[in-house]
Amino acid sequence: MSFLRGVVCTILTASAAVATAQPADPSGRSSLPAETRWADALDPRAAMWSRLADKLVTIGAYSEALKPATDLYEFHLGESGPNHHRTVSARIDLRGIEQLAALPPDAQREMARAAQLSLMSQEAQRANRLTQARQSLDEAMSIVETHLGPDHPQLIAPLTASASMAMVSGDVKGAGDHFQRALTIAEKHYGHQHPVYAAAQTYLASYDLAAGRFTEALERAQEAWAITSRQLGFQHTNSLAALSQLVDANQALGRYDEAIMSMARIVAIHQQSVGEPGAATARAHASLGQLFSMAGMLTWAENEFRRVLSIYSSNAMTSGLEQASVLDSLGAVTLSLGRADEAVEFFKRAYNLRREVVGEKDASLVVALRRLARAYRQTGALDEAEIVMQQAALIARHVYGLD
Repeated sequence: MSFLRGVVCTILTASAAVATAQPADPSGRSSLPAETRWADALDPRAAMWSRLADKLVTIGAYSEALKPATDLYEFHLGESGPNHHRTVSARIDLRGIEQLAALPPDAQREMARAAQLSLMSQEAQRANRLTQARQSLDEAMSIVETHLGPDHPQLIAPLTASASMAMVSGDVKGAGDHFQRALTIAEKHYGHQHPVYAAAQTYLASYDLAAGRFTEALERAQEAWAITSRQLGFQHTNSLAALSQLVDANQALGRYDEAIMSMARIVAIHQQSVGEPGAATARAHASLGQLFSMAGMLTWAENEFRRVLSIYSSNAMTSGLEQASVLDSLGAVTLSLGRADEAVEFFKRAYNLRREVVGEKDASLVVALRRLARAYRQTGALDEAEIVMQQAALIARHVYGLD
């Protein structure tokens, strides 16, 4: 384990490689891939052409969208060459718009409706109306398949979105079919080294994890991380998503050393990509702390949880439940390290924070009080432990209707 400690320390303190990576908006360790057109924002002209083409396509003005789409393709072709992922994406988008512009008027109107259905699906998803969101998306995909074919690249995004909602709804098989189909289409049109293909692999890795296929998930995440980190930079949201899947796959396989090294890299990326550490950085430290705990590296775990608590104490937007969770983790670690008196104080603070948020009668308080009673027993304060357990029993009777 000493080798691992050295590597983790190096990752956490070294910044040269990370500092040269491209900036991104970090969104936490559990994120999945975002749009891959982020690179267009690096040049104002590319960003303008990309936004204009998208807007015109959304309203069904396909002929008008040809000009900005062509300008974008020619720009990337001149700047990066024919095989760069930005040029490939722009070329595929341009071909898609050319197909749309060549459709009969009735078909164009249907395709414009498909775009509106996709927007309606996004709104329904934000409102947590997943059934409605999937229905709108399925109708949109049916229109696209009718007019552009069953393996058109325009289907990748809705297939992925539909699969993600299917997983949330418990339709694991439906999610797997859609994720696999999206990957097949991405492979056919973009090839094996493109960020769109890597994003599809990352999504499929998340499905494999949910389905218990941990080795397959690990292999997909490794491939996705290699592509995205090279093509988009370490700090891009898609790179962080692939790296997060690597953490989860290694953890599921019991490979805590590898999981810790990947999680330490995520922490380092967050530290470099933001000024004042915020919620995403805190969550990354907390995840690293949990991995240290699982690996038996309790002192390292304590250090990470204390960092999280320090970040939360300086962030007024942090919820009481988030702070309570970290305090519980600190209590568990200090208890395992034989410092029961400290554990009592951490568990007390966690309980009080939870009670402020959830009220006096909630099931989570029962669990919190049982943790506190255990810590009291280890200090030898048996009377206090008994009082706390009686309090937990009263809340439990109220919560579970045993009064």
